Amino acid sequence: DLAATAITGPGYGIVGTPLQFDITVKNEGLLTQNAYNIHLKRYGDDRLASMPITTPIAPGATATYSISWTPTSPYQGVLNLVGEVELTGDATPGNNETATKTVYAAPASVSILSVGDDASTTSGYYLPLDMYHKNSVTEQLYFTDELHLNSGSITAIIYKNTFQTNLSNKPVKIWMAHTTVTDLTGGWLPAANYALVFDGTVNFPSGVNSIVIPLNTPYAFTGGTLAVRVNRPMDTVYYSTSDKFYYTTTAAHTNRGRYLVNDTTVYDPMAPSAAGTAVGYTANTRFIVDNAVLQQSAVLSGHVYQGA
Repeated sequence: DLAATAITGPGYGIVGTPLQFDITVKNEGLLTQNAYNIHLKRYGDDRLASMPITTPIAPGATATYSISWTPTSPYQGVLNLVGEVELTGDATPGNNETATKTVYAAPASVSILSVGDDASTTSGYYLPLDMYHKNSVTEQLYFTDELHLNSGSITAIIYKNTFQTNLSNKPVKIWMAHTTVTDLTGGWLPAANYALVFDGTVNFPSGVNSIVIPLNTPYAFTGGTLAVRVNRPMDTVYYSTSDKFYYTTTAAHTNRGRYLVNDTTVYDPMAPSAAGTAVGYTANTRFIVDNAVLQQSAVLSGHVYQGA
């Protein structure tokens, strides 16, 4: 009896670029097993990559194997992947697959733009949305000297979490707007400028993950400063103070973020009834942009990852 117990790997990738996943196997039986197969597969569907294993695994032991897969066009979009172990004569086939891992495979035409220091170990629960409170509204600014983007279609946004709690299907709303303001000391930006780009549910797994949110409506960015407003609609419960997102403090851009949280007041995200709190940091964010027209300095410096 071999069980596939865990799958880890990137939360997103680009068609045509290899992705690496780790699949953990445990020998739940009474005999050492010397030959079996590891598979990466789409849940309930195709095996995407396979690897034969000939290293013995003793009863009660675990082993982790790395398997590579390159997304192709038929698998573009949001995928639910699992790791699978295949053993001839396995007595308990019900534990042969891991839990699902959601991965977003973006088209080869995209660029991925990063804002914030991805190596930052600083985290907090206010931005981009707050799970410690039942209701939150936040606003953040992303500047030209960070995005290095002249124009393009923003198709997804990515945040980096570090959660204690495993949260599934949490409602989230996101708006985007162009703005000329340089900070948020003047309060919330005008609602009329915002376009709703996401209204749905998002999974926030425990541990450290890239939370990829494909937008319902891509945002046509035409340059300048990008504003993003995020709402966690009123929930019936609040979660742990250890459910956080990584962020970066930026000396060049003070008062670039704002948050408003409460457990009893339902805030209208387009007309918040209080000023909230302004901050000088930003949630570490990545934008997936199709048909991006980039500043040449960003391309030369390797600021962005571009697909084929």
